[in-house]
Amino acid sequence: MFDINSLNISSLVAIVLALVDGLIFGVAIKRAIVSVILAVIGFALAAYIGINIPGISSSTLLDKVPVILAYVTSVAPQFLIGVPIFFIIGLAIGIWKG
Repeated sequence: MFDINSLNISSLVAIVLALVDGLIFGVAIKRAIVSVILAVIGFALAAYIGINIPGISSSTLLDKVPVILAYVTSVAPQFLIGVPIFFIIGLAIGIWKG
């Protein structure tokens, strides 16, 4: 049977901290996604109006997107294998409620 006295308090603290850490990361990721979408819309509007930002053009941004996506997809499996389940739960809640 389950004995409450045999429960290690440090493991409970680690689980709670992993959940809170995932929650904070989830909120940050959701904010970052919104920021990237707004930046892309801003660049598109600037290009449509004819405003040029020095050093940044739509062609250079479009050239970099496949490179970034290839890197993220190559790194994501190793990252997800090492992340505890409670961190993933906190991340999901942070993205959903953030």
